Amino acid sequence: MKKPGIMKKWFVSLESLQEIDNLLYLLIGLLVLNACSSATNGNSLHKGQPYKECHKEESPQDTFLVEYCKEFNADSICAREGGYINSKPYSWHKFYDATGIKEREEEYNLLANDSVELNQIIKFNRNGDTLFDESNFYYIKYNKRTLAVGDTLLVDIILRAPYFRSDTISIFLDDPDVPNLEHRLYSHNNRKRFTYVAKKAGKYFVPGVLRETHREGNKEQTRDMIFELKFKVE
Repeated sequence: MKKPGIMKKWFVSLESLQEIDNLLYLLIGLLVLNACSSATNGNSLHKGQPYKECHKEESPQDTFLVEYCKEFNADSICAREGGYINSKPYSWHKFYDATGIKEREEEYNLLANDSVELNQIIKFNRNGDTLFDESNFYYIKYNKRTLAVGDTLLVDIILRAPYFRSDTISIFLDDPDVPNLEHRLYSHNNRKRFTYVAKKAGKYFVPGVLRETHREGNKEQTRDMIFELKFKVE
């Protein structure tokens, strides 16, 4: 199986991507006390009209405008919130129904050709329970996020809601110190655990691709999802 061109898909370097992620986390932190809610707040400046509020942060490069925006319906109830880069959706966005109850979360990637790709989607019922059969997402679990040199990092990548409901996933990591892995799994909770022995100090940001493969007769379909492993060695 050919390894995907992971870094070719991203629109910026790893360093810029990390800085942009940090800026979005900063904006989310600043806005958490004013997060979207199910209550009707009422806004006299926009009464009866949908509107959008955006908060900007300086980007690592002058060519990028990093924003965190909230969209409200005509009743001033939040309908959507999430990060944008150059006015295009990036990272996780939350969507709400007309009463303010969260319906789904979607994660977006920006690609090198300036297009937007839906990476993951999680849907909920009105009680907030996850609708697994209508979703497509993964979990990443670490035994620890900060290691000493010589420690072993254990990472579980779990395809919790498969796209094809198939039993085959492959993991590709874009890092010379971490081997590529390909495994066949046989449960709905597709899971792969691999180990990484810390060799030198530093902050690690390792991109990868989770590929789900579905075969039916002579036909083969694939679905790729990008992920990042983030950990620190002291």
